[in-house]
Amino acid sequence: MGKNYLVALDGSENSDYALLWALENLVDLNNGRLLILSVGLLSWGASFEYSAVTRNILNGENEEKIQKQQAERKAEDIVNNGKKLVTEFLAIKKAELPLELYFNSSTDPANYILDFIREQRIDVLVLGSRGKISQHCLQFASCTVVIARKKNSHKFDVK
Repeated sequence: MGKNYLVALDGSENSDYALLWALENLVDLNNGRLLILSVGLLSWGASFEYSAVTRNILNGENEEKIQKQQAERKAEDIVNNGKKLVTEFLAIKKAELPLELYFNSSTDPANYILDFIREQRIDVLVLGSRGKISQHCLQFASCTVVIARKKNSHKFDVK
């Protein structure tokens, strides 16, 4: 049986690059299993989008429910964009690959990813090169972690 590859997406250009890099350089298109995961961040009240009138009508429980729905909807959109990238890549390569899409929301996306790795028996995690989540997963994941860095991701060249 082939390896289980997980690419965690956050909607950034860096995470999209990581997905395409994994397809081009890492994933065994003949004998692999690719999982795409996006975890919407729940930060109660910080990024909640609704009017002041609505805020006064809703109680705290409804606010949390609405924010969770918004975060999950955003995560679902990110995963669907990832699916589109994979589909286009596989069409060009004339290849097939089992693809599984997952999305959820959490106040702690990094640890959600780590739990997901254990539950799904992931062999290799691929992430973009920016952010605290990449650093946390690199340090604590129970599998091999690959950080895919875009070649021109530095603000200046070092000679």
